[in-house]
Amino acid sequence: MYPGPEYSGRETIHPNGSLLLQKVTLKDTGYYTLLGIKRNFQGDKGTGQLRVYQPVGKPSIQARNSSHRA
Repeated sequence: MYPGPEYSGRETIHPNGSLLLQKVTLKDTGYYTLLGIKRNFQGDKGTGQLRVYQPVGKPSIQARNSSHRA
C-alpha cells in the first residue's frame, strides 16, 4: 500500500478491498477515492461519500400529568 497525502494512519485496507476508517470525527466527512493497482498494472478506482454526524444525547422522558384516565 502506498498512502496518499491525506493518509492519517487510521485507515486500513483489507485484502477483500474493504476500507476501514477508525476514530472518525466530523472533520472526516467528505468524498474518498481509493485507487488500486492490479498485478497487471491495471487500475481500479472507487469513490464514496462519508457522512459523520454529531453524537446524539441520551433521550429523557418526563411525565406532565400524574393522573391517568381510563
